[in-house]
Amino acid sequence: MTSIDSLFNRISVRVWVFMVAGCVFLASGLTGLIFIGQTAGWINNQTAQWLAWIGLLGLAFELWVWTLMTRFKDHDGDLAQIGSALAEKEIPILTSAITDLTQGDFTRRLSLETNLMNESSGGQTVLRQLMNRVLNGISACFRSYNWITDEPCERLLYVGTDSFQEGQMAGEIMGQITAGSGKIMIIGYMAQDNIKLRMGGFRNKLTEKYPGMQVVRMLSSSGLSNEEVIRDIQNCLAAYPDLVGCYGADSISASLLSDYIESMHQRGKIKVVSHDLSDDLAKRIEQGFFNANVSQNPFAQGYDPVIHLFNHLTAGWQPPAERLLIHPQMVSKQNLNQFWVVGRGAVQSAEMLNERPQVLAPKAVPARLALPGQPQLVARQHPR
Repeated sequence: MTSIDSLFNRISVRVWVFMVAGCVFLASGLTGLIFIGQTAGWINNQTAQWLAWIGLLGLAFELWVWTLMTRFKDHDGDLAQIGSALAEKEIPILTSAITDLTQGDFTRRLSLETNLMNESSGGQTVLRQLMNRVLNGISACFRSYNWITDEPCERLLYVGTDSFQEGQMAGEIMGQITAGSGKIMIIGYMAQDNIKLRMGGFRNKLTEKYPGMQVVRMLSSSGLSNEEVIRDIQNCLAAYPDLVGCYGADSISASLLSDYIESMHQRGKIKVVSHDLSDDLAKRIEQGFFNANVSQNPFAQGYDPVIHLFNHLTAGWQPPAERLLIHPQMVSKQNLNQFWVVGRGAVQSAEMLNERPQVLAPKAVPARLALPGQPQLVARQHPR
């Protein structure tokens, strides 16, 4: 039985209850009117008046309630239809599209087919407002999805990290350094889809493996000044003085977070996990501001596509999958020198380079490769 059928079954029960109650009130009123003014009989005059008033007022109240029920019955049906559309159409469409996107399908286009509800008419205004917020949220997801697939994509392959996996790694290390228990704050630039994916992966890992950890606040730094971001951080720490960890889903938000924690002389008391590597972040890791950092391995993201493209053009190489993911690197104070040296940049050891794709022997005349804004370069085998 659908939710709409169940709704109208409940309405039918109410109709029968009102009909029975109406008959009782009507009988009471008629009885009172008949015996008003009579001096003899099994009912006295005062009781007859009370019966008449009860019957008439009861009927008036029933008519008023019945009017409201008739007015709002169709609106209740609208709410049920909206809920059914969300559960049976919009959410499954979004889920299917995201699944296709992770498999490399950039051809899907999404549009919201369910209309917003009229909040100014009908009952249950708060529920109508909440439904519209859900619809607006799904519409924003559709817009973000279409932004990714705006232009036809004819790419050979994708080389890079999985943002959701990065968030899961951050969640895992946060669980380890806090003994899997306590209150956590998350902050990040939520206007970027990859940041939201990181946050989703982080929370997924905590829910899956560390149920003793509770995310008490999610702060967005989108569109805010540094002062406003720090104010939000300050308010969160004031509301939760027993916070054990903070997750900075992007480098700027994480830096502002560490600056405030340092100003409060709480370095080391609150565990901080961040993302990405730079000279500034490397210094913060050295000084103990950050307990761990999830690096996207930017060297591999720039190096691997060039080798893959060279092999494709000169040796006919074809990617084994549409997405060749690079595993993120977990960096801490203990192993920082393996990945970054302040003042010099990223470190690439011989072992790391050996893990990168190898140049294949050319089978065709070397092609000419061009980078945007750069002169053409003759592709040739890269010396190892």
